[in-house]
Amino acid sequence: LGNEYIRFLVIKVYTKDELAETTSPSPMIDQVWHQHILDTRSYEKFQLANGKVHHNPDGVFEGEAKDERMTRTVQVYRELFGTTPPSSIWELPSDTIPLETKRGQQM
Repeated sequence: LGNEYIRFLVIKVYTKDELAETTSPSPMIDQVWHQHILDTRSYEKFQLANGKVHHNPDGVFEGEAKDERMTRTVQVYRELFGTTPPSSIWELPSDTIPLETKRGQQM
């Protein structure tokens, strides 16, 4: 889970999504993010090294916009890491692109 959280932060920095407008974490990753934010010294150190990454606590209530951000996050994940996020950690709404176990194989 920790590695997937780090991958999510890489996505946030790569997409320059400082204000949480274009990408979203999965519910599990979001919980890890909350814990990281509460460790203020660690989170500040991360931001000093990588730039600001704000958390929008209302994002979970945004329905379709949240789904679009999640779909974008998975697309960037595939682009950056050459693989599909593990479905055990990255949940997608049923109407978005499916997760894969390996490139080209749908679950």
